[in-house]
Amino acid sequence: MKTRLTLIVCLFLLGTGPLLGQPVKHMQAGHSHHEKAESMLIGYLTQRLELTPVEAQKFWPLFNELKAERRKLDHEPMIQLRRMVKNPEKWAQLSDKEALTLMENHQSVMEERARLERKYKEKFLTVLSPKKVLLLHVAQEEFKQAMLDRLRERQGQGRP
Repeated sequence: MKTRLTLIVCLFLLGTGPLLGQPVKHMQAGHSHHEKAESMLIGYLTQRLELTPVEAQKFWPLFNELKAERRKLDHEPMIQLRRMVKNPEKWAQLSDKEALTLMENHQSVMEERARLERKYKEKFLTVLSPKKVLLLHVAQEEFKQAMLDRLRERQGQGRP
C-alpha cells in the first residue's frame, strides 16, 4: 500500500511540472493553471480517499459547495488586506484603530470559516466514514504541501 501511494504521489508530482513551469499563454486553450490544479486535486483526493463511485457521486458536490463557500468568505476581506499591505501610501497612513478593525475582521472570517468547516464535517459524515473524513483533511494538506514543494523546487529553493 505504501509503495502504491508513493508511486501515485510521484506520478502526481511529475505531472505538476507543466502546471507550475509554463506561463498561461503557453498552456492549451481553455486550461488555466487553476483548472489543472483543480483536476489534479480531484484525482489525488479520489485516489487517496479510495472513493467508491457511490461515495464520489455524493462527495464531490458537497466538496464543491464547501470550496465555493470558502472562496466567498475569504475573498473580500483578503483583497482589502492585500491592498492595504501592498500599497505603501495606504500602509503608512494606516492608523492603529484601522489596523485593529482589519484584525477583527480577519478574526471574524476565521471564526466563520471554523463554523463552515464544522458544518461540512457533518455533511461529509453523511456520505463518508469518519476515517475518510479525517483522511480528507490530511490529504488536502498533503496535496497543498506537494504543490508548494514542487513550486519551490521549480524556483530553485529547498524546503525550509
